[in-house]
Order: sequence, then structure tokens, then C-alpha cells
Amino acid sequence: MASGTGDDAEGGRPVRLHCLAHAGAGVTGYRTWPAAVGPGVEVAALPLPGRAGRRRETRVTDRAALLADLLPTLLESARTGPYALYGHSLGALVAYTLTRALADAGAPPPLFLAVGACLPPHTATALIGASDLPDERLLPLLDRLGSVPQGGSASPGGLWRRTVLPVLRDDLR
Repeated sequence: MASGTGDDAEGGRPVRLHCLAHAGAGVTGYRTWPAAVGPGVEVAALPLPGRAGRRRETRVTDRAALLADLLPTLLESARTGPYALYGHSLGALVAYTLTRALADAGAPPPLFLAVGACLPPHTATALIGASDLPDERLLPLLDRLGSVPQGGSASPGGLWRRTVLPVLRDDLR
């Protein structure tokens, strides 16, 4: 997903804004961003394995696999022009992790790292270790955090529990 019509002020290239989604989600939430960000920005949503067009791929559940998958794309972006990162919730932690890995690799830093709906990385959260909780304990926790749609946890065989909850558990890992 990419779009951009303008150029940045310095090098004539649009700033590529890499976007990462929240836990249990794909990047479809970013499909309207190209029209909203204005000239000079190219929105490049980064789908994780196991989602959207990458649905048939195995989902990543550890830092090493995550970096192996996404870091090459960002290293290329860092070499070819201005770029930035935005992550929402879990995507914020992923964006932060990628920014640190880019620095460790000696890559040019992003123009900025923007995060939304996420505590600072050094802050403990109730979700640490929650991926392996039984449904009876995980669902109320997710519900308190506003992460379960209305009726999503009501039916053990419901669509949300069958399709989203396994992805969410892997994301929590």
C-alpha cells in the first residue's frame, strides 16, 4: 500500500512512512492514510506474516523472526531516501524494536518514530505472559483493555474467537 504525490523539502523524494498495526490486526486501517497525509508522504503499510496478503505465511512470535522479516525492507528504505515509522499499540513496540535494530545496524535513522496507544517500552503491562492464559482468564483481561469487540468473547465457537484470538495470542508472544 503506497501512495504519494509530493516531494520532501530536502531531496525531492517523498518521505516513506512505514506503518505497523495493532495486535490481532492487519494493515487495512492504513488504507485511507495516503489521502489524509498530504503531499510529500508515501504511506507504506508493513503487513506482518500471517496477515492480509501474507495470510498463508507463518506468524512470527519472537524478536529474531520479526527482525529477519522486516529489517531488510527498512534497511533498503533507509538507504534510498527519507523514511519514518509509525506503530499503533503492538505496532508501536514493533516500530520501536525496528528503530533500535536499525541503529544497531548503523543505518541512517528514521526522520521520526511515532507511536500510538502504547506504554513506554520499559513499563510493565498486564499482557506480559498473557498469551498462554486460558480463554477464561485472557478474554476478561482483553475486554478490560477494550480489545474485544462486543459479543466477541461470548461464543466459544464464534468467528472472532476462531479467527482473531489465535493471531492475538501470537502477537502477545
